Amino acid sequence: MERSHDDGGFVDAVGTGVSLGPATARLLLATKNPHADRDACLGAILARCMALGLDVHTVRRTQASQARELAAALYGSAWLHFERGPLAAGSWEAVERRFSGERFRNIFGVAFSRDLVVSASSLLKRANVSEQRLLEIWNEGRRPLSRADLEVRYGASTARLLARDEPSFDWFHCPWPIGIQQISSGFVVFALRHPELLDGKPLLVINGHCLALADRFQTDEGRGSVLIEVGAAETGPEVSQVRSWLVGDDNRPDRCAPGTIRHDAASGDLPIAESALAVSPWANILHCSDGYFAGMAETAAALGGPPRGRLRATLDRMGYSDDEVRSVLMRDPVVTVGGTQLRLSERTRGMPLDRCAETISRYFPPVFGPRHGYGAGLAPGRLMGALQGLRAVAGSTEAFSRVFEQHRPIERTPPVPEVARLVAAEDEAAGVAALADGRVGLLVPAGGTGGRFGGYHLPESDARRHKPLAPVFTAVGRPVCALDIRAANARHWSRTTGGAVPVAVLASPSTRVGVRAWAAGAGAAGLQVSVYEQSGVYRFRKASMVGAASEARDLVEDFLLRDAEGRPSGKPPGTLGLITAFVIGGLFQEWTDAGIEFVALANSDDVGFRIDPAIVGLLERRPDVEALVLVAPAAAPGRSAKTKGGFLGEVLHHGSWQTCIIDGAAMANGEQDRYPYLNTNQIYLRMSALHRLFPGRGPDPRAEAARRVRDALPLFAEEKTVLLDGAPYEVLQLFQPVGELLRALHGVTAAVTSWQYTAARRGAHVPIKVTDDVAAAQCFLDEAAAGGDETQFD
Repeated sequence: MERSHDDGGFVDAVGTGVSLGPATARLLLATKNPHADRDACLGAILARCMALGLDVHTVRRTQASQARELAAALYGSAWLHFERGPLAAGSWEAVERRFSGERFRNIFGVAFSRDLVVSASSLLKRANVSEQRLLEIWNEGRRPLSRADLEVRYGASTARLLARDEPSFDWFHCPWPIGIQQISSGFVVFALRHPELLDGKPLLVINGHCLALADRFQTDEGRGSVLIEVGAAETGPEVSQVRSWLVGDDNRPDRCAPGTIRHDAASGDLPIAESALAVSPWANILHCSDGYFAGMAETAAALGGPPRGRLRATLDRMGYSDDEVRSVLMRDPVVTVGGTQLRLSERTRGMPLDRCAETISRYFPPVFGPRHGYGAGLAPGRLMGALQGLRAVAGSTEAFSRVFEQHRPIERTPPVPEVARLVAAEDEAAGVAALADGRVGLLVPAGGTGGRFGGYHLPESDARRHKPLAPVFTAVGRPVCALDIRAANARHWSRTTGGAVPVAVLASPSTRVGVRAWAAGAGAAGLQVSVYEQSGVYRFRKASMVGAASEARDLVEDFLLRDAEGRPSGKPPGTLGLITAFVIGGLFQEWTDAGIEFVALANSDDVGFRIDPAIVGLLERRPDVEALVLVAPAAAPGRSAKTKGGFLGEVLHHGSWQTCIIDGAAMANGEQDRYPYLNTNQIYLRMSALHRLFPGRGPDPRAEAARRVRDALPLFAEEKTVLLDGAPYEVLQLFQPVGELLRALHGVTAAVTSWQYTAARRGAHVPIKVTDDVAAAQCFLDEAAAGGDETQFD
């Protein structure tokens, strides 16, 4: 062991760096000055750690200048309140419940208001007092207030009310709205008047005790604290035993068991440094992580390096990505269950490791790691950034898109002029040949929840909401669903040309059961049908976006929609996942190896989509075109002008450049002239374009590429009503539509289709958004069947 020559103690006493191995679950001990500032005391602490069966991984002395940084790392929630006061709406409500009312007015002579609340950090600047003096005033709140001071500061009537006939008034945690009051863990309020603080006006000071926390991690001689990273092996002591047997499981040393460090320091049985300061709840020798999650977070924050140890290895096996752990879990987010707000570290306090990991996964299930499809390429950091953006604009989806997401770093490329004719014989022949060779595949998104169709009063898993699976149409004399119609079109071309037309259907957790049942049934008979999935990401409660001005990055309140058990509600982040989940999963490589060169896609509820060999043939003959998108006139007959859409770019139509829109924002009345075309999401792509955007082989490099593409494209937010545990909630959910991918492609061109059956044109754009659309769609199907529709039903 290496030691310094002065009485400062050990310097990097065990090892020279941080141990990153997974064999033990990490906990952090931090010595508190002045009592632990002695070699003999540190040696006794280390000896007791090893005697209990703990591995000592790292011993490192900090600098005195790092005292505040260390206090913030170990007591993060408390330090945030010290610096900024109440941050969450729930914190303000708790303060108001405790202090508002007639009794507060009787004591202070004024009604409670939020203007009286001030963080200790802010008060230091406003009152022009030193940290030492403010700490002294705070510590006065721990001692009874003399009757004389009570009369001077609050008046004789208040003194009679509170002290009665006694010579002093014990106001520490008293039942009256005055003095030091514990509101919640890490959140303490001191209600007082003091002549040195803002001319004696009534104040509610937040977390002044944090000044003492920082003092414990430095000495007057300029030394810091000693950090000890210990690890508990699988067969070693549990964290609860470390707390109760080694350190002492109460901040009050006299309440700890004999033989523990805190008890023995107070009783004289531990060789502590001499000091005029008594061992007390505020100077209790040693900080110790109170749970495995807290230990993992504290060791990473205080010692540097990534989260590590046995808990991190367990989370890795459960499917968490490094980015997910860093961007979400390591922020120690607040979780609200049953009206109770607690940090994740508080909810996992004292738990055995397996139960700790299970609790973490209940409140923040893994979404972004390899076992869950990497979140279809949406990075957790992007999600948290979007949360900050929504919080900054109080949940306004329009302002979020305009302010935070309008300018993304996608490289623009000039559009290819619009294709005037798609029925040229050479295009048709080339496309039919590609179909015969098995070089065309279909992608179908079927992961939506269909609230507008089935009704938001139904749970999202209710089959009545799933438009692609609802047998609301009639074809060949029997009920069929939208997926049946898409499969019938693929079956027609497979049987007509003799080439396989594989179909890949994207499901979600809400539609998984129904889609897989359809793929195994008669509707998909005779086809190569695969089902892949896009996991849901977090939804945000709209109500959490307004109120107290806190920064979302602090996660001081729970922004997520949760069920009664605390499990968050998830929603796939838009139809862009049709491509990114396809690329990340194995299907992309399977189709590549099978020789698929062209992919056609359209919304699953668009019963007017039909594979057009002429478009495939055009892509075959035009290597400069990576994609063709079909657009429809925005001012469609009988349709509302308010159409879901967003910016795509310009297309050439009848010799002039005009703007086309895609799924993303709302087109208001009067904008049809400005945006004459709507992207139908009927898109034909080259597989080579996907290889260019998502290079590499295997899920890891392609997941990274998917993140880059998603990060370069706008992220939109929408308001929805979600039924959860039988109650409706207004939520904000994030999405990226598949049409946004056109921004990233080279040589995108467009062609116009219609909203209804036209004998001279293949297919149309006939989407089903609400039940009233079914009749018009059935009319199209009947007219198409009479005209020789290119569908074959088994």
